[in-house]
Amino acid sequence: MQVVALLLAAGGMIFMVSSLQILPWISLYLAITFACYGFVRKVTPVDGIMGLTIETFLLSPIALCLLLIWNTQSPLVFGSADRALDVRIALSGLVTIIPLICFAQGIRRISLLTMGFLQYLSPTLQLICAVALLNETFTTAHWITFSFIWVGLLLFIIDSTVQWQKKKGAIRQQKLANELPPEPAKPAPESHSARTKECLAGENCSL
Repeated sequence: MQVVALLLAAGGMIFMVSSLQILPWISLYLAITFACYGFVRKVTPVDGIMGLTIETFLLSPIALCLLLIWNTQSPLVFGSADRALDVRIALSGLVTIIPLICFAQGIRRISLLTMGFLQYLSPTLQLICAVALLNETFTTAHWITFSFIWVGLLLFIIDSTVQWQKKKGAIRQQKLANELPPEPAKPAPESHSARTKECLAGENCSL
């Protein structure tokens, strides 16, 4: 069922790409690079907070150099316009840090396939905001694309729930088996050679 769900989600994405008639290279680039990032965080035996700290330490010099270069081309808004705006920009880092920490901690506890399907929640929420708040149009292509994705998500949730129930039942049975008292050990049957020796010695000769 998970394979069918994966094919449905992929089919919806392929349909959307084909309906655009252009290659959405930015979206594909973000999807591929974030998938690679998730794989690296999955296989790296580092805690989420520590890993994010190392990432920030390694990327900070590059970010500072880019900011200095961009500042020479056009003045940056941060630090030159409004103090209240500066505070909001600085606090916006929490909006990035907290989800990244949760992602790094979660990716180590669940499978990559499950995390991949969870990533479809983001475009779904973006779609709701775009249609409900920004009054963007919801075309037939969007209906077809998200129908494929939502059906795939539904199948994946059903299969995950069934697997979780089976695992929970197996754990319960194992726990009950461990709580049962052990069966009394049966005495080992007397060997024929031992009885023969006793008969030759004149004891217990009624074989």
